[in-house]
Amino acid sequence: MQFIKLIERIASIIDDDFFDTDRISSQINEKIFEIAQGIEVPGKVNITSPLTFLYATAELDLLSAVRFVALPSDYQRGVFNIHDSDAETFPAMVSFQKFIQKYPCLETGDILEACVVHGASLFYTPSLDKTVTIHYYKAPDTLVNGTDELSCIPEHLQQRLIVNGVCKDIFAEIEDGLDGRKVNTEYHEKIFYQAVAALDRFLGEDGVPEYIENVGDYIQ
Repeated sequence: MQFIKLIERIASIIDDDFFDTDRISSQINEKIFEIAQGIEVPGKVNITSPLTFLYATAELDLLSAVRFVALPSDYQRGVFNIHDSDAETFPAMVSFQKFIQKYPCLETGDILEACVVHGASLFYTPSLDKTVTIHYYKAPDTLVNGTDELSCIPEHLQQRLIVNGVCKDIFAEIEDGLDGRKVNTEYHEKIFYQAVAALDRFLGEDGVPEYIENVGDYIQ
């Protein structure tokens, strides 16, 4: 769906001059980022899986003088595979604390033993010069022009996730402090979370790929 169509639909529902094109545009992009990061699924303890269209790869140059390297600037979530040009994969720990407990000091060596993602960095041990490829999910592009297309969210869910999701947030602000039920907020909230559940079913469980095995503290 085009950016301008999303803006127009939300504006027609809200019908409030205070929420102009700039405000609505900003909230649309915020909602897209929120969904890409994962939304808690109603009735479950999990968040929605990464969006398929945001899958990306990048090369990282590990250096022998340090023990971590910055992840790509567009990184958002889910580094799930690390390998070199010979397709040799490297263990990725799932806990930064356990990584530090096991490898507390900067060590040098010739063979990469383990990695872990912490914040926007990839920590690794031992410290060595090596280029690796990571597989991850990037942040969605910011919609700017009216003709920009929202492509990272399944088309059949865009209306309910973005239009109703943004309307839910705006009406929550408009109806804040009112006595009684927040009718408009509740209406759009219901549709939005129904769409979140549908997105969860559409994406499926983000399990460990078949060629990777969970072993204790590692994904390898």
